[in-house]
Amino acid sequence: MSLTEQTYIMVKPDGVQRGLVGNIVKRFETKGYVCRGLKLFSPTKDLLEKHYADLASKKFFPGLIEYMNSGPVCCMVWEGMNAVKEGRKMLGATKPADSALGTIRGDFCIDVGRNLCHGSDAVESAQAEIALWFPEGLQKWSDHSATWVYEDAPAPAAAGGGGGASKAGPGVGGNGKDIPEKYITYSDTTILGAKMPELNTLDYLQKGDEAKDAVSKGKTMVIFFWGKYAKGDYKLVVHMSQLAKRWPAVQFLGISCDAERGDAAKLLTKVGSSMPEQGIESFEADVPMAFDPEKKANGRFKRLAMVTSVGPGYCMIIDGTSTIKWQEQFTSSYFVADGQFEEQLRRFTEGEDLIANGPRPEDEEDEEIACDVGGDEFDAFADGDGDDY
Repeated sequence: MSLTEQTYIMVKPDGVQRGLVGNIVKRFETKGYVCRGLKLFSPTKDLLEKHYADLASKKFFPGLIEYMNSGPVCCMVWEGMNAVKEGRKMLGATKPADSALGTIRGDFCIDVGRNLCHGSDAVESAQAEIALWFPEGLQKWSDHSATWVYEDAPAPAAAGGGGGASKAGPGVGGNGKDIPEKYITYSDTTILGAKMPELNTLDYLQKGDEAKDAVSKGKTMVIFFWGKYAKGDYKLVVHMSQLAKRWPAVQFLGISCDAERGDAAKLLTKVGSSMPEQGIESFEADVPMAFDPEKKANGRFKRLAMVTSVGPGYCMIIDGTSTIKWQEQFTSSYFVADGQFEEQLRRFTEGEDLIANGPRPEDEEDEEIACDVGGDEFDAFADGDGDDY
């Protein structure tokens, strides 16, 4: 686990009103964790519905939103080694009856519907929740006690990132490793700077109105291609869904490469399912998803990019004027975290210059072969007697 791992903690209305915030803060600080963000405010219903989107189909969902909207909440971000796991241990089990004495829920509540607090259950969900509740970013400062808490004191995480600073740079991916040449997006890639083609032939499988509204209003978009047949690329759908939670102001849209609508729709029935063979604990697809009849939209992008195929893993960032600002290809063995996509999205949304990998290197095999054979009058199409073939 990273020493700079972060977790999101939220104290619910009754917990705030009963003065529990100080108790939780004391526990995290005593343990040695650093607070990167803390605020008390009354959330909007829309914000709460986004936070609890995975529970939207549950019968108790309306009551949950009403209760959470009935008073202020206190949101916190704590950073340190095993922050997610240790945070969950300090809060206790979801059901108070299952929580050990000494934990928040074990000591302070008895009803699961009033269990006082929320804590991220995974690093990925923590990143999404931090981005949702702290869009303004986090505090970045050096902890004076770090050397007393850790043998190898960590550097502070980047503000607003929820998972440390990206190591992406020219030719380098977010993991700090050189990008294989076949995956590098060069500055002269044909599709960059082109206008996004029409999407009016898409057949939406879910959240179609949301995507259409984004197009009509000129919102920044991320478009990615996927396929039910491409099992090795299911992680891409999950990763894009997680990015969508971290950048709620950006509209994400997944376009199927499947030949049949039924096949594309079938994958969406797997939401929430475990896919151990693909290394997925719980499949996510919480963005607009569309079937592409006769692959008409796919063909438009293909012609625009001047490539022979556009398949699963092909991803783009598109600005409010429908201009394609970035494109990157991912596969079953080359993930979003390996590339520059996430860092480019951050830079674009924050108005920074994008990473430039320079023009594509010239292929030596394509260079003109210069030689002096035969001089200026040499005719390669002449036979030995000087006559043309």
